[in-house]
Amino acid sequence: MNTSHAKAIKGMSIANIVLASLGIIGILIAWAMLGVGGAAINDSGYDYFYTDEGYIIEMSDINMLLGMLGGFIFWGFACLVLVLIAGIMGVRGANKPEKLKSVMVWNIVGAVASFLGAGIISLVLCIVVAVFANKDKKLYAMASPYAAPVCNAPTYG
Repeated sequence: MNTSHAKAIKGMSIANIVLASLGIIGILIAWAMLGVGGAAINDSGYDYFYTDEGYIIEMSDINMLLGMLGGFIFWGFACLVLVLIAGIMGVRGANKPEKLKSVMVWNIVGAVASFLGAGIISLVLCIVVAVFANKDKKLYAMASPYAAPVCNAPTYG
């Protein structure tokens, strides 16, 4: 059974899946590079570095910065996983009226995760999918399965 916005929900959810997957691949590459770079710096044999301006940077400062960068990368990964789940739920539940509430809820979660992870395109896609799912949910809630057909309506006259 197709809803009035089922194709739009499914299409935008596929776009969210693609964007989140590409983002996760990029995050995993960044995580790997962070590990390689951190290992190279820590295995350099130096306890501190001099800059051209005469500053001394200790290894503990560099490790703290690498740890903070790793934390930001993990934050982005967690946000992208939530957007990916929202996209999958949108694709799976676009044609099923009983799953539209979960589609709407997961896309609201995905929109918040996109906002916190600075994903503007996914933010807009999640909001639009949530609005469409809510409209379709209300459309199906108003249609009662016990309503009398129009052709059986009594006529007066």
